[in-house]
Amino acid sequence: MRLEHDTPTHPEPHDAVIMRRDIIHPNKVWDRADPRFDFERALAKKFKIELEAAAHTFKEGTHNYVFMSGVAPIFSLPSFTVKSGETVTLVLTNNDRVEDLSHGICVSKHDVNFGVSPQETASATFTAGKPGVYWYYCPWFCHALHLEMRGRMLVTA
Repeated sequence: MRLEHDTPTHPEPHDAVIMRRDIIHPNKVWDRADPRFDFERALAKKFKIELEAAAHTFKEGTHNYVFMSGVAPIFSLPSFTVKSGETVTLVLTNNDRVEDLSHGICVSKHDVNFGVSPQETASATFTAGKPGVYWYYCPWFCHALHLEMRGRMLVTA
C-alpha cells in the first residue's frame, strides 16, 4: 500500500475510510461554474456583485448578507457590523488558484467554521449573538502570514 496523505482527517479521524486511490478523483481547484455554488451565485446576482471581487454587506430587514473573498494572507473585509439577534449569511470565496491553498472561516462563539478550497465558494447562515466584538479568522494553516488572515464582526444592540 502507498501512503497518499499524512495529516489528520477533518473533522473526526475515527471516521477515516481506507479505499483504493484509483477511484478517488478530488477537485483540486474548483470550477466556478460548478452547480454546487448555485445558491451563492444566485445571492450575488440578486445583489449585483461578483463573488470573485466580494467585499460587500447588504441588509434586507433583519437579514444581513456578508460577501467576502480570501486571498492569502487576507480577507477582503477587515470587519463588518450587524445587530444582535439578526440573521447573518456569510459567503466566502477562495480566490487563490494554488492547488493546496485552502482557506476557511471561523466566527468565534457563533458555531461557524468551514473551509473553502481554491476557487470554491461556500456560505453559512447564523444568528448574531450578544453585542460585542467577535473575531473571525482562517482556521486552516494557509500561508506564511496565516495569522494575518482575520477580521472582526461587530455586533451592536
